[in-house]
Amino acid sequence: MNDFSTIIGEADGNEVIPAGEYELLVERTEMKKTKAGDGSYINVRFVVASGQHRGASFFGIYNFTNPNKTAENIGRGEFKDLCAACGMRIEGEKGNRRVLDPVTGMPIQGPDAIKSKRFLGNVVVKRSEQYGDGNELKGCRPYTDMPAGYTTSQDDPPFDPNDHNGSTGGL
Repeated sequence: MNDFSTIIGEADGNEVIPAGEYELLVERTEMKKTKAGDGSYINVRFVVASGQHRGASFFGIYNFTNPNKTAENIGRGEFKDLCAACGMRIEGEKGNRRVLDPVTGMPIQGPDAIKSKRFLGNVVVKRSEQYGDGNELKGCRPYTDMPAGYTTSQDDPPFDPNDHNGSTGGL
């Protein structure tokens, strides 16, 4: 079953992180064709940006075009929510919404517009006999909407996904 609205598995051998709310960073986005060749999806790699599980990563898959319009609408809606959590501006009425760059006000030109953006994500553990356990994103909100009492570790320097010199706390 191809459920493009979910996050599946973890990347590069990282262990599955416990369920909870995490500061996440969009490290990479890529538009891909479906195996059947009759649709496309956006593959997003998320990285935990702070705390004990800093550097752990997992992927999100968002259906973009698909013969099944329900699956397409779910995927596009969840990607729109991710864009909003990453600071993009959402404009228009249901069924005719556009994602706009918050600075220029112009429509974004692709999923790379959210690359290197931070947000708070509700991560759950997804159980799968076929693929093994993995993490899944089940909601997100802007990083500026941190709950009262939420703090990042003062010992952690800012997370830089391009720094491969050990600043990710050994992960």
